[in-house]
Amino acid sequence: MTETSINARAFDFSQKLIKVYLGMEEKQRSYILSQKLLESSKSITSYADMAIRETSRMMLMQGMEKAYINARETQRWLKLLESTELIDPIEVKRLRKECKKLIKMLKKVRKGFTPYYN
Repeated sequence: MTETSINARAFDFSQKLIKVYLGMEEKQRSYILSQKLLESSKSITSYADMAIRETSRMMLMQGMEKAYINARETQRWLKLLESTELIDPIEVKRLRKECKKLIKMLKKVRKGFTPYYN
């Protein structure tokens, strides 16, 4: 697994969440919640992209750590959306599954940097 595959997956995931955001905005459902979801998913992509462009290992680690934190936040927003049934439950489950895969990838990268945390 490479950092670029994480970046590609994060980008694809963010594109899907943009469509969810636009659908929620169109139906005038929970504007603030949809904004938070969009912002956290955008941050995953931003930090993952920033991380792979860094020249130092420490900056790469910090970018991936921030992407991981934002992926966890996105997962919480999706869980909230699922429980409130603001969007199609099948779509939310699919998005949560994708987010979980992304979190696992980011977690694996984090574990690779464990010696640098000490």
